[in-house]
Amino acid sequence: MNSRSVKRFTFSFAIALCLLLVVPICARNKEEGWTRVQSKNFLIIGNASERDIRKVAAHLEQFREAFLRLLPVVHFDSSVPLTVIVFKDDEAYAPFEPLYNGQPAGVAGFFQSSPDVDYITLSVDRKQMRRLGALASHEYVHLLVRNSFNNAPLWFNEGLAEYYSTFEISKGNKKVTLGSPVSTHVQTLRERELLPLEKLFNVDDSSPYYKEQDKRNIFYAQSWALVHYLLNGPRRIQLSTYLDLLSKGMAVTEAFRQAFQTDFANLENDLRAYIRFNSYPRQIITFDERLELDPFIHSKPLREAEAQFYLGDLLLHTNHLDAAAGYLERAVTLDPTLAAAHASLGVLHMRQNRFDEAKKHLERASRNSQNYLVHYYYAYVLSREGIGLDSVIEGYYGTEAAQLMRAELKKAIELAPNFAEAYRLLAFVNLVRDEQLDESIALLKQAISLSPRRQEYALLLAQVYSRREEFDAARKVLDPLALGGTSAQVRVQTQSLLASIAARESYLTRVKDLNEKIAAKTAREEAPPGVLQPCDAPQPGPQLKKLRFSGEQVCGMLVRVECEEKGIVLIIESGGRTLRFRNDSLNSIRFVTYTADVRGQVTCGVRAQSTPVLLTYRPAKNAGGQTDGEVIAVEFIPKDWNANH
Repeated sequence: MNSRSVKRFTFSFAIALCLLLVVPICARNKEEGWTRVQSKNFLIIGNASERDIRKVAAHLEQFREAFLRLLPVVHFDSSVPLTVIVFKDDEAYAPFEPLYNGQPAGVAGFFQSSPDVDYITLSVDRKQMRRLGALASHEYVHLLVRNSFNNAPLWFNEGLAEYYSTFEISKGNKKVTLGSPVSTHVQTLRERELLPLEKLFNVDDSSPYYKEQDKRNIFYAQSWALVHYLLNGPRRIQLSTYLDLLSKGMAVTEAFRQAFQTDFANLENDLRAYIRFNSYPRQIITFDERLELDPFIHSKPLREAEAQFYLGDLLLHTNHLDAAAGYLERAVTLDPTLAAAHASLGVLHMRQNRFDEAKKHLERASRNSQNYLVHYYYAYVLSREGIGLDSVIEGYYGTEAAQLMRAELKKAIELAPNFAEAYRLLAFVNLVRDEQLDESIALLKQAISLSPRRQEYALLLAQVYSRREEFDAARKVLDPLALGGTSAQVRVQTQSLLASIAARESYLTRVKDLNEKIAAKTAREEAPPGVLQPCDAPQPGPQLKKLRFSGEQVCGMLVRVECEEKGIVLIIESGGRTLRFRNDSLNSIRFVTYTADVRGQVTCGVRAQSTPVLLTYRPAKNAGGQTDGEVIAVEFIPKDWNANH
């Protein structure tokens, strides 16, 4: 490849790169034949002809290979699976098409991005207005944009997708042409009045200019022309700056002013002049070596049950639950052993708050399954049952449920080490249980390395640090999000966490000061006659001190905290005996420390090192009970205190 042309192209392309996350779907009648095509990097299914489906696979492989050479993208591929669904015509596509005001939106394809699965859907028909390869390229670019930019505006996302939809390869797979004029857009720009540029910059996915077909035509055409102008004119660096400012959370108008150093009216005049000139220069890149593509694209008939599953799963991910249920239930009726369909049904029932049915499907699906999503879904449904669909991180999962979730998530990670969501959910389970927080930090760092654009991972990492009372580490994670969240929601969550950390720090400081004052006062006062605490200070001879808490006391080593479904149990080793003291929750126990060796919160599990404690309790009423009493307070004492018991 000519090095000079590569540098010019790579720069202009890099500022515009983004796109990945589309899973297609297919409509299905009993008479229809469905085909599964597997290439090196893509899974494509459809009821279109096998020839068309294989053509989509070959085109996407070429597109991907060319862009890998042109762009130094670290996270080119997504950490979630992508399925492309190719429908044979608009009639077959209609039941799965996005809706606007209850009616089909009139699109020939769409990209559906989710934390667990991506879908791209394509219709071969759509009155033959678009070539199938161009449509596939367009939707795939959305996946690249998602993986490459934070907060990319819709006009840029769609304009870039249209710009690269004209991708062509020739000269023995050595020449790539990009940015060719799109005749339908050129015609629309001649016939229609342009949108005011400020309005174009503020169109989002709820706008009629994105949803309604008549208005959408000018939005797509003008977005394409604007991207074409910015990539091929003197404003390429300004576009890069603009995207960077948006990624840092700056408002549209202020980011525009700072990046382009002009107002909307002046840039709009420049765009109008570019459109009138009607040149639209192409970008041509010639490689020194031809693109070598894997020649093996395997195809085979798709079983009826599998086709029903894919269609139902697509509808599930587009939130059409009733329609999804019909397809998924038919799938498991046709093949009761189809684990993926049972797993999707489990997720669907969970979203309907039918947890018992959800768990039945997922328990069945997970048996001996080698599908990592099946194991992830089982853990996910259990996690939502434990805390509710809309609740925040509070409370804890039962021991048995936590063990099962951890086992399923570790199996998912074993089967798919690059699936970031499994790491996130496992860290979340640990956080809710207040256990294994060191592991959670490592898990979340791995998830972030796999999906660096997923800022909810950083938010969760900050919560883990905060739980460990490592407040400086938490702020180090949160400060960049406060300056440049991808959305208003992220910024609000970040500010809320920062405020919570500040309040927690202040509270702990007050508690420490109060405990120090109480300890100093207690040390100065004489205890009532005959009251001897079982743990004495290291001065020679027994010291009589006022008891801090009312109840029986024992001095020993705290070795373990067991969290059960209906409470917690503290295990104490004292005088050669093992004692068990329970309470309904950790929050009901008063913890006081007189030593710097103990810091942070008490958590469930075996303690890394047994800790000397003075424990106050109410004796058990039943001498033959399972515990020795109800714990009231735990005082952590220095190791060199004398045990007088």
